[in-house]
Amino acid sequence: MVEKALRELDDEMKETEGKGMQVVAMKPRWVTTVFGDVRLHRRLYRDRDGSCRFLLDERIGVDGRVSPRVRKLAVLGSTRYSFREVADILRWLLPGGLSHTTIHRLSAEVADRARGKEEAERRAVYEDGVVPDSEGRVVSYLMTESDGVTVERRNVEAQRQMGIPVREAKGNMGYGRLMRSGGTCK
Repeated sequence: MVEKALRELDDEMKETEGKGMQVVAMKPRWVTTVFGDVRLHRRLYRDRDGSCRFLLDERIGVDGRVSPRVRKLAVLGSTRYSFREVADILRWLLPGGLSHTTIHRLSAEVADRARGKEEAERRAVYEDGVVPDSEGRVVSYLMTESDGVTVERRNVEAQRQMGIPVREAKGNMGYGRLMRSGGTCK
């Protein structure tokens, strides 16, 4: 039933989104869903730029052999349990289940995307000087604290005599009492 509905969706997309693209082939793929393993018959398109795409995969959010809902279950479970325990739980919930190595790979993909996003935000703030959005918050008082600690090395006296500066690790933190626009302090 699911396979039939997806095949009809792929046929409909050929007439709408696939216009102007060349159908290269029909490629089957098994996808693990909450309904069990489903065999997708989807069209491989070549667009005007020459790159190939599966419009059906893009529409339903399939990236690989796991549906978005199963991916979410696996990754969410792996935040609390080991990959093997999540695999055991999913074998009880899903007809096919997933292996612990697949769950590890899915979790790593999510972590890599989050790491990339954090790195882009860090680069924007510290290298490009972009000030993050305050999300409607107004700071009535801004406090800062700074501290440093000298890092001991071997031959400190000899290095001082040679003009090598002492190493110091410094830290700085800013915080404030927040006021919502038109509200009171929290």
